[in-house]
Amino acid sequence: VPLNDSSGGTLAQVSGLSFLPGSLTKVLLIGDDGLFFTATVDLTNGSHPFCDEDVKLGRQIPLQPQPGSNVHRLDAEGIVVLPAKGPLGGTELTAWVSLESPLDVLVFNPQTGAYLASPLVIPEIIRRRVSGNQGFESLSAAPGIPNTSLC
Repeated sequence: VPLNDSSGGTLAQVSGLSFLPGSLTKVLLIGDDGLFFTATVDLTNGSHPFCDEDVKLGRQIPLQPQPGSNVHRLDAEGIVVLPAKGPLGGTELTAWVSLESPLDVLVFNPQTGAYLASPLVIPEIIRRRVSGNQGFESLSAAPGIPNTSLC
């Protein structure tokens, strides 16, 4: 999906987006090239929010691969932004990202792109059935999901 904003910035391909918890205008986009983009959208004027001047792109934030990994590029597809309990007891935002290659769901800090966790174990039966660039696509979260903990 091509995306242009009124300031001339572009995002070649949007793989997924997630509204930030509690917001109807602030979104975090994930590009197929493994980049987060922050954006503000205006859904109040009845126009299509991703085809005109109603999108304001913010910072571009590259995802940082898992430490020690030999993967240099993450083929990101889906994204869900969720609140999580922080190490000091406060609430932080986390971005859960599904990957086609390598096949995984990883958690990142949406403000820095820093890798936080790989909380899921992908069963071998699923890994055997996936080849090449045919891994996970979109993600979603059930409404009312409680704060998550990565520990």
